[in-house]
Amino acid sequence: MMIMKILMIAESYPPEMSGGAVYAYEMAKRFGQLGIKTTVLTRKLRHKYKDKKIKNVKVVRIKISRYETAGGNISLGRLGFIFNIIKTTLAIHKDYDVIHCHSGLASECASWVLKNIFRIKTPIVMTLHGTFVGYWKLLYPFPIYIFFDEISKILIAKSNCERYFAVDDGTGAYEFLIKSGVPKSKVIKHFHAVDINVFKPMSIKKSKNTIAYIGRLDPFKGVNLVIEAMKFLPDWIKLEIYGNGPLKKDLINLTKKLNLSKRVKFHGQIPHNKVPYYLNKFEVLIYTDIRGEKNRNGLSLLMSEAMACEALYLSSFFPRREWRCKTWITIKKNEPKEIANKILDYFKNKEKYRKMRKNARKIALKYFNWDKIIELYLNEFKKLQ
Repeated sequence: MMIMKILMIAESYPPEMSGGAVYAYEMAKRFGQLGIKTTVLTRKLRHKYKDKKIKNVKVVRIKISRYETAGGNISLGRLGFIFNIIKTTLAIHKDYDVIHCHSGLASECASWVLKNIFRIKTPIVMTLHGTFVGYWKLLYPFPIYIFFDEISKILIAKSNCERYFAVDDGTGAYEFLIKSGVPKSKVIKHFHAVDINVFKPMSIKKSKNTIAYIGRLDPFKGVNLVIEAMKFLPDWIKLEIYGNGPLKKDLINLTKKLNLSKRVKFHGQIPHNKVPYYLNKFEVLIYTDIRGEKNRNGLSLLMSEAMACEALYLSSFFPRREWRCKTWITIKKNEPKEIANKILDYFKNKEKYRKMRKNARKIALKYFNWDKIIELYLNEFKKLQ
């Protein structure tokens, strides 16, 4: 029997432009296009925003407290939001065939409570884009972060969901679930999906002698290291930073302190429909991740989109070892001098990296297919009936 009604819990949803938010939106849109009635429970915004109308998709925004904080922080506001998500789901879950939780603290808490305390019979599936395990260390001192790490492990691994979809390729969420004792039969691993007709190479003028960082300005992103690397590079190399986040003010102050304001420019968040343009605009992009091998997420949505655009990345992290030297330039150490050396090597030897761009696009065409991903989900949903 085809699933006709899906209740989706997504703490992050547009206009937020995180990878998880975009992914939840794109998935809800594609369910709707197939005639599947989908209701999305997400956060009510502080400012006025009219959700885009999508056929068969209804967005319900849940009230949050003025004490709500961004990212993975625990706060009275977030706890209140989690309570309201659970309360709303309990009231309406019987009208749906499946509850689909996207990764995020609220979704993880809700799924655990709904299954372990209220023991609802409606099947719950969880899509994980990574875990908060290892993230708390960047926010709180010892031993507080140890406590939150353990809570994160329990919320995910002991939530008793009927299915777990791990959006990575062997690191992060997938390995965490298996090591935590979740049966392999419950865990489905897949790549991010990308609209390859939108994310594609474009014939536009490149920004000369410029590298770019696109993404949230969070503690684990290591953007400070990229800024510090600019000290060791010649003045003709520039850095453009696109995104918002809790560290933006600190990063701007760091730039001023290092007298790099003329070479390092900050911009706001890029709307998702403009991302293909910016991925094509820059000669090379950069991504550093300071969480360590065991705690990193898998291949992110932006990484996947960049590959589809034949964008070249300098990265301290790339989950697929067999792709690493074929598609991206690897930074072996998260140190400013090492990052600077790799950036300079690119600008001095551009031709030797040209083939990497073509390799990235080929991989995207083979693996990052929305039709296949939606079919995978629907097949698993059918098994739960």
